[in-house]
Amino acid sequence: MAIEKSYFSQYGWEVPDAYYKIDGWSLINEKENSYDFAVGVYRNAQARNDDKEPITTNLMRVIIDKDIFDPNLSEEDNMKTQGYGVLKNLTRSFVNEAINV
Repeated sequence: MAIEKSYFSQYGWEVPDAYYKIDGWSLINEKENSYDFAVGVYRNAQARNDDKEPITTNLMRVIIDKDIFDPNLSEEDNMKTQGYGVLKNLTRSFVNEAINV
């Protein structure tokens, strides 16, 4: 699971085929099921596959609804599924440009 879409840096340069990958998460508030997801932004899929460092890593706070976990998936896959669901709807550019890869 990953997303491909353009990345615009704060310095004004663009990466047209950046690769967004959830690289992990950590529990922030157990009572609220609140997690911070680390989203690595890589130059492209090949850079990620070659274990290159991400261009940047962003944190995304997500409230996980464990009641809708798919029993046929592992907990890790359910977490990723919900994380990517939030990421794909995070901004207009994700909604309009993101490609599931």
